[in-house]
Amino acid sequence: MTTVENFLLSSFYETIIENAESNILILDKEFTIVSLNPGFYWAFLEAYDLHLRKGDKLFDAMQAVAPRVADRWRIRCQAALKGLSVSDEEQLESNDQTFAWKIYYKAVRLGNDQFVSIFSRNISAAKVHQSKILQQEATLRTILNSLDPSIWLVNDRMELVDFNDNAVSHFFNGYNVTLRPGKNFIELLPEGMYGLRQEWHDRLSNAFQNKVKTSHVDRMNMNGEEKINETTINPAIVDQRIVGLTISITDITRKEIEGKRQRNELREMQKLGSEIDNFLYGVSHDLRAPLLSIISVIKIMNRDYVKDMSLLDTIETTVKRLDNFVTNVITYSREHQVGISADEIDFEKTISSVIDSLTYLENSKFVRYSCVINQEVPFLSDRNRLSSILRNTFASVFQHLDFSENPKVKITIEVEPSAATIQLEESRENTSLQVRQDVFESFFGGADNTTGSGLAFYLVKNMIEKLGGRILLKSSHGIGSGVILKLPNLRSTNY
Repeated sequence: MTTVENFLLSSFYETIIENAESNILILDKEFTIVSLNPGFYWAFLEAYDLHLRKGDKLFDAMQAVAPRVADRWRIRCQAALKGLSVSDEEQLESNDQTFAWKIYYKAVRLGNDQFVSIFSRNISAAKVHQSKILQQEATLRTILNSLDPSIWLVNDRMELVDFNDNAVSHFFNGYNVTLRPGKNFIELLPEGMYGLRQEWHDRLSNAFQNKVKTSHVDRMNMNGEEKINETTINPAIVDQRIVGLTISITDITRKEIEGKRQRNELREMQKLGSEIDNFLYGVSHDLRAPLLSIISVIKIMNRDYVKDMSLLDTIETTVKRLDNFVTNVITYSREHQVGISADEIDFEKTISSVIDSLTYLENSKFVRYSCVINQEVPFLSDRNRLSSILRNTFASVFQHLDFSENPKVKITIEVEPSAATIQLEESRENTSLQVRQDVFESFFGGADNTTGSGLAFYLVKNMIEKLGGRILLKSSHGIGSGVILKLPNLRSTNY
């Protein structure tokens, strides 16, 4: 190669080195500086206050200001001359700041001569970023290990990616399995243990294929104690493709035991309730039988033997009142056990029958009533429940009337395709009927001068709600002055 060519080639290399983004330093085999670019010059100047120039012995210059660095660099350069590629990291101080550098040492042969090339790259930003990533990973690891469930992740090849400490304990204590990153999860499971491998393979495959979250309840023996676990498998989806699965196992043993205890208590309560209902029903029938016998005897005495009828009237009224109460108890005890029937209702006959059944009520003979029925379509409801509702509602209203004057009760019935509205109120302009909202509570006695048990309105409210209806108080100046019943027409419903 001619001298001109050597000159041009040398100038070409110098240009490359001068303009390179990395710091470049070229040494001969005696470690004399052959070439360096501005980056290396300023790095040494700022870090060690050392002016490096071509022709300087690098390590002699460095020995005076940074002997330990000089020794490290000398060893690496010697290794490079032996054909080894060496890299390392150094921290340099500049303007009260610490910079991280990645430095590469490599031998270069040019003709018969051997040189050492030293390249350095500032990796401070990368180190900061790496530090943040490591901090985030440490935080996530702490959170993952603080969670109660056993959690692990597998990739789309069913290889373990990560897992928390509870997962390690779960598989070691339950199956004597040690979890290892990168290992196929299915292959880590013991062979021949109740089809465990096949079961897990099917579960994970299903999650990969269907891309849906799945849950399973398992029972396992852990350290001689039966555990009930809930396993949840969540697909990790990126760009509509499953890249892995997150699996968690939660110990629900206590939850299941508590649930079982509550279910047992509920069954016991239902059994007790049924026994109480049967007891009430039986006792009520036993009470009613002698009452009916007394009424029959009174009628016979009334006809054949007794001259003073007022005493017998009083006895008969009292017995009928007690009989009505017993009937209500029987109705109440059977209310939630009997299904709803849909019978066509003749309101005129039903109202007349109800009024006749209330003759036992004190002063009922002084009550005058009028009934207006507006009906163009058939009305279907549960006949027995409707009769009980009307009988108890009428009885309760009568007990709240003022009998100082002959009261008049107006009954209005509006029948529509979807429902019937039945309204009871005094027909006088200045009504004395005052019904309070708390009559709907069980065994509310009503006004001070009433003799009812208070069960009537409570029973009415429960039966109406079972039929899907409502009971309302008609208000006059803030006082209940009447009762409104709204009942659905079962003709328009699926019963």
